[in-house]
Amino acid sequence: MQQKQKNKTKKNLTLLILLLALFKFPISSVEASDLNCLAKNVFHEARGEGKRGMLMVGHVVLNRVKSKKFSDSVCKVIYQKKQFSWVNKKKKHHVDTNSKEWKMALDVAKQILDRDHDPTNGSLYFYSSSILKKKPSWAKKKTVVTKVGNHVFLR
Repeated sequence: MQQKQKNKTKKNLTLLILLLALFKFPISSVEASDLNCLAKNVFHEARGEGKRGMLMVGHVVLNRVKSKKFSDSVCKVIYQKKQFSWVNKKKKHHVDTNSKEWKMALDVAKQILDRDHDPTNGSLYFYSSSILKKKPSWAKKKTVVTKVGNHVFLR
């Protein structure tokens, strides 16, 4: 019973922080769920790469939304099977909503959804060279666009 209460409290706290971010940065046509999904994705995929790494990863998501190869919404792209490592792992993914990385992820997600310039030049893929010691097989037929920190961006 206590675990259920803790989970509910964490969810409520995450929602509260998201709402505070929305009031700080009013969103016109973008849904709050897109902001939350994108913030979680850049947090889990690139929190160790700073703001630039988060921006790059977030733009890959938007590029996929625009592409006919992927789903047509931010959340659907992120939760599409076998696309992002943190989604595929069976463990629960904790977000410390008080951390500077989470606050940065929210800010970055808002900036990206406000149609910030795409620094990835249309990249649809990326991988982390710190996790994968050699180029993954799926990436061999892709063109490397740029590298930021440990992330390699491709199209």
